[in-house]
Amino acid sequence: MKFEEEWGGEGVDFVADAVVVEELQWCRSGGVAAGIGAHMAIALPPISKFGNSEQKTRLLRPGIRGERIGSLAISEPEAGSDVAGLRTRGRRVDGGWLVSGSKIYITNGVRADFLVIAVRTTPADGGARHSGISLLIIEPGRSSGFSASALDKMGCGASDTGLITLDDVFVPDENLLGEEGRGFRMIMGGFVWERIHMSLVALGAMSSWFGRTCDFVRNRQAFGRPLSHNQVIAHELAEIATTIHTSRSVTYEALRLYSEGAE
Repeated sequence: MKFEEEWGGEGVDFVADAVVVEELQWCRSGGVAAGIGAHMAIALPPISKFGNSEQKTRLLRPGIRGERIGSLAISEPEAGSDVAGLRTRGRRVDGGWLVSGSKIYITNGVRADFLVIAVRTTPADGGARHSGISLLIIEPGRSSGFSASALDKMGCGASDTGLITLDDVFVPDENLLGEEGRGFRMIMGGFVWERIHMSLVALGAMSSWFGRTCDFVRNRQAFGRPLSHNQVIAHELAEIATTIHTSRSVTYEALRLYSEGAE
């Protein structure tokens, strides 16, 4: 909903998009919500914000239509939230880069038609570990040396979480997203919305399961009366309701500040 109408979006603000994110959790499948959420809220925004017209035509438009699946690949075996510590390298060659390294815990990593990948394309400038990082677009169907395998998880089975291996994968110049060496700043800008997005995911999931739990205790009979009449259970539900209300207040305040342009 937040994407420009020119590329097939609704052209509305992040508040409307936030409603979609939260309500999506009521589908009662964490995997479905994770796969769709990672595509629309994490993989497509960098292309919308930093991509050129050709990249938006090739990836964003079909991504919004649901014809191509996107993924954002940043985390590595030894570098997750510490983006500046990533080790995946891009070696400059004629017409592009040869990329080698690995990414892990990548949602949609196995099914993705394209991945926005954080790569160190130039050595870090002195002590500035965050410098020299670029965002490159890799299209597995067109790339030799790319492999992806699904991780075995306890939940969210409908969503694939992948281990990505890159062995001299050629990425052409036209698949550079934004400005070379400015990837760290681009990633950090995206993280702000992603963190709000994940809070909305948790909020929607909590609300969904709390509603189902309340229905259960009202209808489940024990010792001749509903479980909801048990004072201990009523107290537990009150504590959970308070937690959800507090979480909603904090999350909505963060959403308000973000929608007003606060940093």
